[in-house]
Amino acid sequence: MTLRNLILILALALGSVEGQELAPTSSNLSRRIPPNVQLPYPPQADIINPDLAAASSIDDFVTQTMQTYHVAGVSACAFKDGEIIWTGAYGLANIAANRPVTTQTIFMLASISKTLTGTALLQLWEAGQLDLDGDINDVSPFYLSNPNWPVTPITFRQLLTHTASLDDNWTVMFSTYCQGDSPWQLPDYTYNYFVPGGTFYDPAANFETWFPGTRWEYCNHNFVLAGFLVGEIADMPFAQYCRDSVFLPLEMTETSWFVADLDTLQMAMPYTYNGIFIELGHFSYADYPAGALRTSAGQLAHHLIAISQYGRYKDRRILDSTTVSAAVTLQCPGLSSIQGLTWHRSTVSGHTVWGHGGGDQGVSTYACVDMDDRFGVVVLTNGETFVATNAITNKLFSLLTDSDDDSIPDPLDNCPTTPNPDQIDSDSDGHGDVCDNCAQDDNPGQGDVDQDGVGDACDNCFDVANPDQADLNGNSIGDACESCCLGRVGDVDSQGEYPDEVTLGDIMLLVDVKFISTDCSKLPCVKEADVNQDGGADPNCDDHLTLGDIMVLVDFLFITGPVNATLPECL
Repeated sequence: MTLRNLILILALALGSVEGQELAPTSSNLSRRIPPNVQLPYPPQADIINPDLAAASSIDDFVTQTMQTYHVAGVSACAFKDGEIIWTGAYGLANIAANRPVTTQTIFMLASISKTLTGTALLQLWEAGQLDLDGDINDVSPFYLSNPNWPVTPITFRQLLTHTASLDDNWTVMFSTYCQGDSPWQLPDYTYNYFVPGGTFYDPAANFETWFPGTRWEYCNHNFVLAGFLVGEIADMPFAQYCRDSVFLPLEMTETSWFVADLDTLQMAMPYTYNGIFIELGHFSYADYPAGALRTSAGQLAHHLIAISQYGRYKDRRILDSTTVSAAVTLQCPGLSSIQGLTWHRSTVSGHTVWGHGGGDQGVSTYACVDMDDRFGVVVLTNGETFVATNAITNKLFSLLTDSDDDSIPDPLDNCPTTPNPDQIDSDSDGHGDVCDNCAQDDNPGQGDVDQDGVGDACDNCFDVANPDQADLNGNSIGDACESCCLGRVGDVDSQGEYPDEVTLGDIMLLVDVKFISTDCSKLPCVKEADVNQDGGADPNCDDHLTLGDIMVLVDFLFITGPVNATLPECL
């Protein structure tokens, strides 16, 4: 197993998908800095949405995570429904200069870079300039194939899904690491890596032995080829195409593949830690389309926002919606359970997300989006541990997710699954009125013994299900559980037990309630008053207390008589 594969497996096990690998520290990329610098720097956080009050707990978590895993600086953001809702900046971008990370600090992305390379290629596919399942030699100026399968086509889809049977020759890749930008031009490097006779050509180390399209094996050089072919198809340098067709439409104005294009005073210095922080410099390498893009967390979020909105950023369309749908659909489920078109499926804090991670010397990054909730996060660090990056990503998801789309994050929402932006809680029990089963009565545990949707604290029949809470006599005892009717009806005034206490007084009370006062609250028990039981088990005072009920009692007392007549049983 190669070093690259081992690191990939470890990263996947931790819950993120890695990108450009952590290369061994070499002498030309590191120099020592004063070991007595205190880290982390006090956090800065900008809660753009005033309803978000979770920042302090996020700050505490991020700060502690940085201390535990020796991360110099972090910049992160979260977005929802096309808008950035939270940003945070922590620690130091440059320890020697004591320069703090800000929300505008530019970080190396490592393999998150591949998602932008993939977007560039997919744009050209949409424009009809390539066949995603076509042979890359249809557009390449020189013949490209796996020497183990020399006449078998390699397709664009295979490049974007890591199934092209290419391999990373890390001896070559390490040799091209340099301070600043690589002197290798992308077409020259591509030719010398893939074409027999090239400076870096090695048929054993640069290619897998398996047939293209039959296995999944993560390989940075898939995206070296993808970037090179973008330039060939567009007839301009790859970096220029990305700037004009991807970065500028996404308002990623401080974004570049090249260190020379950026202000180094705004860039986070990569660091490794070995008892002390070791500065690695602003480096790059020849295979830059696979990992050397630099931008800020907020600007990278613009790309994620476009993906979350199926290709649209503000009033601009970066990709067609059907293209994005394909990008976030498993492309080769028989070979990989995570692989879309460039994007990888994973689980973050219980959410299924599509994203990409990145790791390099002094760099660990992750960015992802929950397509269902249109919520996502970006976490960029100038440290090397995936554990810290993954932990921060999970924390942001757990604290800032807004399941009901009411602009209140779930941990702060008193009804996290029911929209209630006003957060009204009349009884101050911590449950908003719209989801409180006793909105006017304190019922903090939301107990509901009879499972009728009405909380015990306000249920007029707490142990008998009565969701309508019917109480026709207004005595605060629900009709469903009122036990005033014993045996048979007729004792309307509840003065005795049937039949001896069925008297003229019962008839007079019925006459009063029905024709004089029309006040049903005078009836101790409505069930007793519905003498002929035509109201069923839940009689309505107005509709079912009729002259017929009075006549039944008149017959019972004065005509047929209690000896020869009986009254109905209680329902």
